[in-house]
This record gives sequence, C-alpha cells and structure tokens, in this order.
Amino acid sequence: MTERSTVQTINIRPAVSVYATYRRLSYTPWYAIAEFVDNSTQNYYDHRPKLLPAYKSETSPGRLVVSVSYDAEKNSLEIRDNAHGMDIGELARAVVLDSPPPNASGRCEYGMGLKTAACWFGSSWTIKTKRLGTTRALVARVHVPDLVEKHLDEIEVTEEPAESSEHYTVITIEGLYKPIRGRTPGRIREQLGSMYREDIRSGEVEILWNGQQVEFEEPPILEEAAEGRAATRWRKDVSFEVPWEPLEKSLRVRGWIGIRNPGSQRDAGFALLRRGRVVIGGPGEGYKPSDVFGQGNTFRSQRIIGELHMDDWPVTQAKDAFDWSGGLEDEFIEELKHVCHDYMDKAEGYRQPGKPVTRTEM
Repeated sequence: MTERSTVQTINIRPAVSVYATYRRLSYTPWYAIAEFVDNSTQNYYDHRPKLLPAYKSETSPGRLVVSVSYDAEKNSLEIRDNAHGMDIGELARAVVLDSPPPNASGRCEYGMGLKTAACWFGSSWTIKTKRLGTTRALVARVHVPDLVEKHLDEIEVTEEPAESSEHYTVITIEGLYKPIRGRTPGRIREQLGSMYREDIRSGEVEILWNGQQVEFEEPPILEEAAEGRAATRWRKDVSFEVPWEPLEKSLRVRGWIGIRNPGSQRDAGFALLRRGRVVIGGPGEGYKPSDVFGQGNTFRSQRIIGELHMDDWPVTQAKDAFDWSGGLEDEFIEELKHVCHDYMDKAEGYRQPGKPVTRTEM
C-alpha cells in the first residue's frame, strides 16, 4: 500500500460556491481540453532546459507527450503528461481561483483555465503531480458538491513516495456531466490537431487522444505552372500592425496567407493563433470576415487560407476568442483586406483546368 501523508492544506477562498457555477460556462469539449494541454505545454516550455536531458536518458518517448483519455464505463476523463511536474506552490495556483503564474507571457496567464475547465467537465477532479528531481508526489482532490454543501474553504494535499527521475502530472475528472460520444471524439481529435499545429510541427510535442496520435494535415497550396518559368506558388508571408487606442499602441500581426487547391468550404478561412496555439479557426471554424471572403458560397470562401500570429492581442478568459472591444476587429479586418487584396482577386478568378465552373467545391 502506498504510504501517504498530509503535506498541508490549500486555502481556496473566496466563496467556494463559485466553483459550481463553472458548469454553466459555454465551453466546447476541445476548448476545455485545451486548457489542460496549455498547462502541460507551458510547463514543458518553462522547464525545457531541464527536461531535454531527462528525455535523452529515457528510452521512450524522448519528448513531451500529453495524453487525453476518455473512459465511457467510468464516465471519466484523464489528462496525463510527462512535463516537469508541479511543486506545492504551482499546485496551489492550479487549484485556487484567480491565481495567475509569475510569468503571464505564455499560454497560462489568467490563473483560471484548469479549474474552470475541470469544473465544467465534471463534479470531481484530482491532480497528481511529481516534479523532476523530488522524491514525493503531490495529490489534491476537489469534489465540488462537498465544497458547496459543506462550505469548505480548504483542500488537503497529500504526498506519497516516488522516484526522483519521475516527472508528470495526471488530472482525473470524474462524474462527467456530458458523456463524450457520437461524433464528438473524432471532432476533439481533429480540433486538437489544428489548435496545436505549431507544437506538432516542432516535433517536440506529441498529443494523444484515446491512444491515437493527434495530427495536423498541411493544406494544399495552389501552384500554377507557367511555360518557360518556375511555377507560381500562391502563398506569401504577411506582417502588419493595427492601432489599439486603449493602450495607445499598435498590435502586430505576422503569418502567411495562401490559396488552397482544391477549394473547400469547410477547410478554408484563417487560423488566428496566439502564443503558438490557435484561438480562432480550424476545421469548419475558419475565420472568414465577409470583407475578405465575400457573402455566401463564393470562390474566395472556399480557397483563401492562412495562419496569422497575434501574440500580444487580448483574448477572453476561455481563450476561445479575441477581445474585439472598441472596434478592434474592424481595424483588423481593414488591414487584413489590404494585404489580401491580390489573393482575393486570384481566388475569385481562378478556374481549375479541366473542371467545370462551380461554386460548390467542398
């Protein structure tokens, strides 16, 4: 039997009833899961110099792996990683509301994501974490109904022995309010691949959904052959700034735009990224302002694609949208239209050789 002892308690004031309200947040399953993946990947990037030598000494897998598993019989969700793990201070920030990290320049800046997503998914959740180089694992459990009914304001943290070479965090959520079934599992895998495309491209991060590797398929770019000269590839880098009056500064946008071939209404549109993770975009959810893509099923709406990095732009607490207040989106679209102008014309006027003219390229 594993030897356990109480390390300390974590004070979770203010009012614990707030935890129960997160069940009503308007998350989608993939954005809620992204809160945990954000924590895992940020922990990796924060401690990368220590983790890389550790990975080299391990036979497998030799890189960060974030595994997300759903158990239909137990009605539970588990998120497991082999990042650096947490100490007691980091664990407290993971549990207590409104506890931002010391460095808020990464993917975890509000100090809310883990608990809001865990409370949205289910009634009980447990964090077990082991920091590289220590000899004890820390365990904290939150049962939301008990917090509310018993007016608890402290959570007990226990510890158990572990090998110093181990490093991980495991989050187990039980009593899920909504089973993950139907098309949702496939949708989660697909959306996670899109959201974490930059991490997947790097080769440093592997994400698993129910044991299957999450992947991202690069979009096909239109190439036009021309007699006597090199083919033209319709993809270009872009960079521009948008004035932001509240702070009297400009917000930078960098990335690329392109024309996909063949066209696809579902897969066209922009992906808007922030700090290496997609905030808006993905299969069936591309960002398509009408000033650029036109109204309805235009050729532009099927062909224009791109990735735009907006690292300093303000986002909502759930990181599933940008904060466009004060007319910021209008300014953004105006600049975007300017850099896209030639690609808008090309996308609308291009006709694929040997294919009849149609506006239903799907």
